[in-house]
Amino acid sequence: MKKSFVIILLILVNIAILADGRKALRENKALEDGTVSVNNKSTAVIYGSTFAIDTTRRVPGLVNWWDYATNGQNQHAVVVLGDTVIVAVQITDSANAQVSAGRTMQYQVSYDGGLTWLSDPVLIASLPLGGAYPDVIPVMVGGSRTVVVSGRQFSPTSRGFSGVDVILGAGSVTSTLVPAPGSDYFSCWLSSTQIGGVYQSGDTLFFRKFNYVTNTYDARQLIALPSAEIDANGRKVVASSTNGQNVFAMWYKSTAGVEALSGRFSTDGGTTFGAIQTVMPSLLTVGSDQVTPWFGMDLAYKPGTSTVSAVFCTQPGGTTGAAQGWKIMYWSPSINGGTPVKIADWLNTPVLADTGFVNNSSSLIQVGMTGMSHPTVAYSADGSVIYCVFTGIQRDTTSYGFFFNDMYSSYSTNDGASWSAPVKLSMCTTDGDEIYPTLSRTGNTNTSFGLLYFNSSFPGSSSFNQTTTPTSKNYPIYTRVNPTTGGQLAIGINTISTEIPASFTLKQNYPNPFNPSTTIRFELKSNSVVTLKVFDVTGREITKVINGENIQAGIHEVNFDAGKLASGVYFYSLETPDFKDTKKMMLIK
Repeated sequence: MKKSFVIILLILVNIAILADGRKALRENKALEDGTVSVNNKSTAVIYGSTFAIDTTRRVPGLVNWWDYATNGQNQHAVVVLGDTVIVAVQITDSANAQVSAGRTMQYQVSYDGGLTWLSDPVLIASLPLGGAYPDVIPVMVGGSRTVVVSGRQFSPTSRGFSGVDVILGAGSVTSTLVPAPGSDYFSCWLSSTQIGGVYQSGDTLFFRKFNYVTNTYDARQLIALPSAEIDANGRKVVASSTNGQNVFAMWYKSTAGVEALSGRFSTDGGTTFGAIQTVMPSLLTVGSDQVTPWFGMDLAYKPGTSTVSAVFCTQPGGTTGAAQGWKIMYWSPSINGGTPVKIADWLNTPVLADTGFVNNSSSLIQVGMTGMSHPTVAYSADGSVIYCVFTGIQRDTTSYGFFFNDMYSSYSTNDGASWSAPVKLSMCTTDGDEIYPTLSRTGNTNTSFGLLYFNSSFPGSSSFNQTTTPTSKNYPIYTRVNPTTGGQLAIGINTISTEIPASFTLKQNYPNPFNPSTTIRFELKSNSVVTLKVFDVTGREITKVINGENIQAGIHEVNFDAGKLASGVYFYSLETPDFKDTKKMMLIK
């Protein structure tokens, strides 16, 4: 039965093999341009996982059945502000997994660094209108923290929009459509009252400001004209400096043979824009390989400066093979004379080093992706380090005819002139498909960065023309990563000492009694998977303060906030594979 299914899959899926991946991907990228039918639901069977993938750090309430997370560029769907983490995701259930307009948009909030989250996610765009491709921008309105979310709304045709919640986590969102006609609206912060975004109207690219206090759009600014500068299938992204005065809008022209990445700068907060800059021409020789740009791309400004960084992926050009043509590139106007710098390719990423295997494989690349795809870029808070995370195909293929993907990270300490060798992130295994990484633009340090990505049991887009791919749950996962080792770091847990204690110990919380927060200290004599739960006096589980985290040996503390609980007696229980203990604590308000 399984063999028959694979044969049917390979016949029905309208995509070329990897050797002709450039053509196949060009054909597939237009499927989410707003013209896709909303009645293309498949009768595909829903499959459960055939193996256990690590979903420990999944963002609760946002697990869904849709696995096409971007419309070309990386969405800025995660924000880290101190201990506050905000994540936005497009959501669909299993019945609508292959219906383009069947998506809603929701966001989640954590106030302890991603350790715990709101009991329920916040709805941004509900059906029948729905929404997709969220960009999240933290703002202040009326003295309170909240968010502006922009992207796509189905109204019922695709329109760009901006939605503002009254306060963070409230779920009282006011949505305002971009004046028609206007496609996906991707945005950046400009000031205490405005964001600015890029969108296409017809085939023309515009920049437009949105006042999130009055919910009104400003006059549009022309960015690129068809067909010489952009086309109907163009992709676009925008970023701004810390003060909002410097803005860079970048776009991808997709016409075969003349693909290019271009951009325009503004130095007055998006009021006017300068001449068109070439980020990458239609054909560039990198080493001995000829490459052409692709639309997986991202932008970030160096904190406190007017310096912008761009990352993007490439496809083979000329006679270059697929393995040699897939690259992750970096661009900044003042680096290398404005010529893009290589971050990763077949020479420093092991899976692509076997060019014979890759170029002769019949396994398929997922829709909209490349063999090295969807790079995301961000700076450390002090601007001394640039981080880039991207996906790369796995050596092992699946019985469904698609490549799984892993994630890799690289960093630069000299403003992008050179980059560290890519490191595969530790959570990546052959048992799952890790895709669409997004770095938070804020909250990164010299030794860690905040990362959102998606993990599923099956590869392949569960929408558009790849409807015979098994439908499975898609887990948005937030984590923090050590850029040197690629290892995950404990979330919301403060390491007091790395000195190895003589035994496992759970300490009494302090203060006790407490109102409304308290600290719980524990000691681990060896590296352990740790779960810390809180129960009420009836034995009902209230929350998991630590949910199966891999924590190093040493002495650690975690804060427990009981602000939403009633006064009374509670119990907290620490459990590892080798230890379990429970203690009592008292909340008095």
